[in-house]
Amino acid sequence: MGRAQRLQSTAHLHHVTNRGNDRRDIFADEADFQGFLTQANLTGRHRGWALLSYCLMPNHVHLLIDAPVEDLSAGMRDLSGAYVRRFNRRHGTSGHLFGGRFHAVPVTTDQQIAAVVRYIARNPVEANLCSTPEQWPWSSYAALIGVRTPDAALALSRTLSLIGRDAREARARIRQLVEAADPSDGALLG
Repeated sequence: MGRAQRLQSTAHLHHVTNRGNDRRDIFADEADFQGFLTQANLTGRHRGWALLSYCLMPNHVHLLIDAPVEDLSAGMRDLSGAYVRRFNRRHGTSGHLFGGRFHAVPVTTDQQIAAVVRYIARNPVEANLCSTPEQWPWSSYAALIGVRTPDAALALSRTLSLIGRDAREARARIRQLVEAADPSDGALLG
């Protein structure tokens, strides 16, 4: 029996997560992390998406995507499928890498945008992979606050325009958001 079709959300922003099968790692080395970002950039250009924030963890990914034109499910199928084929070819493996469908939560308010950006940036710190969010090389946070050159996949100006009136204000607000833990984030993340 086939899967039930996903409802088509009218929201443009989505917090998307996808985990490794049995919570296993989905990135074996730096080339895998970079390969995922390259594929995210290609998928974004093809689908008309904007990747607003991301964090690639060893066994899962967090993406804040603005997908105004295309169906999110088809785009995630493109992104995940291309990445898995590349991963399997590089590592001489076959079969599933991700554990089932991705999870997507529509993001519809400024408060939710703030919570998602904070959650994504803090994820490697909470997992004890680094002591500050800007230290994690596979997160958009350092680029968002202006301390690292953004990856081509990141729609930096679009993200900053959602957070502040200009880039300087937005960077300061993002840094402030991420440094201030908010216990209500869980309720906003879905």
